[in-house]
Amino acid sequence: MVKIIRTVLQVTILYLFSFIGSWIVQSLALQFPGSIIGLLLLFGCLYFKIIPVQLIKDGAGFLLTFLALFFIPATVGIMD
Repeated sequence: MVKIIRTVLQVTILYLFSFIGSWIVQSLALQFPGSIIGLLLLFGCLYFKIIPVQLIKDGAGFLLTFLALFFIPATVGIMD
């Protein structure tokens, strides 16, 4: 039960980085995807050890297990 709660919190942290990136893009009116800005923010925080890897390791692993499912809608849209 504790692992499930930890994973949900870690996925929430990852989502917050994406949300912050989208907020930055909207507030600065940039022509760049917000998720990429969030990814760069996360990379910077991990690189400079502001956020330890253990804080997001399980949540990132959980999302990676379902990564192929995230590409199904895009693949179907391209084939259509």
